[in-house]
Amino acid sequence: RSTLGIAYGVWTFGSPDGSVTGGLGYGFSDGKLADKPMILTGFDFRLSRRSAFVSENWMIPGVDGVLISYGVRFFGEGLSVDLAFVNITSENMFFPGIPYVDFVYNF
Repeated sequence: RSTLGIAYGVWTFGSPDGSVTGGLGYGFSDGKLADKPMILTGFDFRLSRRSAFVSENWMIPGVDGVLISYGVRFFGEGLSVDLAFVNITSENMFFPGIPYVDFVYNF
């Protein structure tokens, strides 16, 4: 049986109107821990009562470029929806990126 995952820690500083996030994570597979960490940076800022601009970005060892995502999050009492784009910064980067839709239901 194979195992695969990330051991990580994340911190966020800010308020409901805007925040920044940072983190480190070490990938592991079959009991072996990666030599270098992945690095997470992110931020969000409120656009209106029910929407915010969000971005989450990962620097992954051995991968040329940075995995970036950015878009708008719409949220209500128990549901949030992200309409975003994902891309990798490199010579082949294209604007705006690959469309990404995410739904989160809080129950």
